Amino acid sequence: MRFAAFSLAALAVAAGSVPVAAQSTMSPVSAPTLAASASTADANKAVVRQLYERVFNRHDVDAADALMRVDYIQHNPNLATGRDAFKQAFRQMFAMVPDVHVEILHIVAEGDLVVVHVMNTATRPGGGRIEQPGFDLFRVQNGLIAEHWDAEVAAPRPAPAAPRPES
Repeated sequence: MRFAAFSLAALAVAAGSVPVAAQSTMSPVSAPTLAASASTADANKAVVRQLYERVFNRHDVDAADALMRVDYIQHNPNLATGRDAFKQAFRQMFAMVPDVHVEILHIVAEGDLVVVHVMNTATRPGGGRIEQPGFDLFRVQNGLIAEHWDAEVAAPRPAPAAPRPES
């Protein structure tokens, strides 16, 4: 589903949850503005998808040159900032864990931000399968990835059984 082209205000008005009096104070959103917003969001998602496909899944680390700014900012404290530092870190990781694969489960964009829900899979050095879900947030500037934040999520576990009613 594509929500990036709509502002929250426009959605609230369309849903009828904003009083009519308040609607008159809202700025109208023109069709060209919505279209431009959607095309920017789609273009930003395409750049991020390329990062996953080319760098993370094909392990073509040099593809980062076409996808990231030189002064790329990494907000993960375990990784250094800069495109060259990114490339060095992932070359090392792919050498240690050559079967890394990242599946995009969901991708959403608004403005210059792209959020990706992923499932990382690999085989641990020495054996054993890794499945690690996570979230990445990217800021795209002029068609290039400028910043990155991430969060790993605990692997899903089965929900506990619901208590049975007493008879």
